[in-house]
Amino acid sequence: MTLWQAQLKNVEKEHLHIQAREGMPSPHVADKIAKYEAHIERTLYRAMHELEAMQERRLGKPAPLARLEVHGMEQFVLEFLW
Repeated sequence: MTLWQAQLKNVEKEHLHIQAREGMPSPHVADKIAKYEAHIERTLYRAMHELEAMQERRLGKPAPLARLEVHGMEQFVLEFLW
């Protein structure tokens, strides 16, 4: 192992220690958290929309059986339409 590789390894170790001390997750853990957060958010919105549809049906109003949702496309759609 060369000197610069050893120094790089030491810097990486120090970076991980700082992350742990500051309460920051590692990049691998942060990716997992983001993945699960997105899943939970989609599940929450699906449940909220189903609740809204059930409430409208209970009041005798027509409620859509299917919905199309696209997240993260707002800026693209605005640029495309204008």
